[in-house]
Amino acid sequence: MSSSRLSSWLPWGAMALIILALCTYFQRYPTGDDAWFAEESYWLWKEGKVRSEFFRGLLHWEEHYLVSHKLFIAFGALLGGILPDSLYTSKLSGLLFFGVIVVFLLIETQSKTPQKNGFWGVLILVFGNTLMTQMSFENRPEMMITAFGLASFYGVRRMDKNRVMVPLAGLFAGLAVLTHLNGIIFLGAGFLTLVLTRHYKKGLIFGIVGALTASLYFYDILQEPDGLTKWWFQFRNDPATQNAFGWVAKLKVLASYPLIFVESPEQLCTTLLLIAVGWFGRKNIRHTDRILPLYSLSLLILFWLITKRASAIYQVMFVPFMILLIYEWLQSKPLPTIPFYLKVITVLYLIVGLVGNIQVIGRNLSGYLPLQYAQLRPQLPQKGMGLVPITFYFNEYEHFDKLLCHTNFELQMQYQQQMKPWSSEKFGAWAQQHKASFIVLDYKTARADYYPSQGAARFGNYHLVFADKQFSVYSLGSN
Repeated sequence: MSSSRLSSWLPWGAMALIILALCTYFQRYPTGDDAWFAEESYWLWKEGKVRSEFFRGLLHWEEHYLVSHKLFIAFGALLGGILPDSLYTSKLSGLLFFGVIVVFLLIETQSKTPQKNGFWGVLILVFGNTLMTQMSFENRPEMMITAFGLASFYGVRRMDKNRVMVPLAGLFAGLAVLTHLNGIIFLGAGFLTLVLTRHYKKGLIFGIVGALTASLYFYDILQEPDGLTKWWFQFRNDPATQNAFGWVAKLKVLASYPLIFVESPEQLCTTLLLIAVGWFGRKNIRHTDRILPLYSLSLLILFWLITKRASAIYQVMFVPFMILLIYEWLQSKPLPTIPFYLKVITVLYLIVGLVGNIQVIGRNLSGYLPLQYAQLRPQLPQKGMGLVPITFYFNEYEHFDKLLCHTNFELQMQYQQQMKPWSSEKFGAWAQQHKASFIVLDYKTARADYYPSQGAARFGNYHLVFADKQFSVYSLGSN
């Protein structure tokens, strides 16, 4: 493809990908994380502290959940307090900070190293990445962490232009830690980059500002009697952190770390594109600004040391820096000389992005859970404890006295080291022990191995009172 034809194609390609990404937001399906974090924000806004009724009985989370992602949950509480309570409101935090990431990427590439059509090229790389567009509309902290981390990097890279840049970079790195403890990699990467480039005084200022900001994480913990002891108990026993403790478990996580970059097609294509571009510009890379690769490598190593599991969602924190590396390394040669292998990998990247976003749209069209739950509500008692899928939170949480979620059962089984498979009898006994008067089962979007056979008249001491093609409702007691 000639340079002129490429120039005319890029804007249209970028706009098509942006429109497709926007289409994935319409009636986007809820995830368990959407609901889990939304419930935390709900109680913070309503009672002034983070807790959970869904997970009552697990590590005292119903009293005070001290290991929450402080700033992220607080931001969600603010959104939930000023906007209508809905799934869209809970997902809005991801979208807002995704927008911040896109703006920073465009500023960073176009102000420092502008290229012809580079603006459109960056948008294609961002919106052609399924992982980014999918996570941009989920109620998870990765977008917020990455936005603060990218802002911190922006300040580090411009440390010589304005003396306020370094403390600002430290501030944003500290905010990344407040958002989620994984954000400590941005605090560490900024400090290492400044020290390794022999900016020792600036590194000290960065570290002090960042550490002081991050220390606000313990504010609510220290307000609680024996807060640090309670926090450590919850942190040490949280099912999500168990892979971080013990040499064998930690070594397994360290060994599986590369999966973050290769496990799924969208992860692999992003990684392959970065490697291909690096190989393409290998002779000139050493002449480019060393802060970006040094900072990116620091992020990579630090996260390898602290991560508790290799998950696709964590690649989100690296993708903006991978895009910056791709953009700047492509400057080593003019675009018309791009070799065939790089064209093939770029096409694969875009195909995977297109297919991934179309799959998300297809899942959205299969049924909108908040609406389906509302239609199911007349079949449910309004009094008593209910045991429901975690996504039942949306539009339903305040319609019932008390609700527990199925995930609570799963986590408590893990905490008690009960080996899978868990039986429906064990599930029913657990529900009765926790005083659930009714149970909602979703056989389409949340089916679990411990569910009874669809349409079963009873399991344990619960009997069937309603069933359709997707849901079954069971009530405690005899017919």
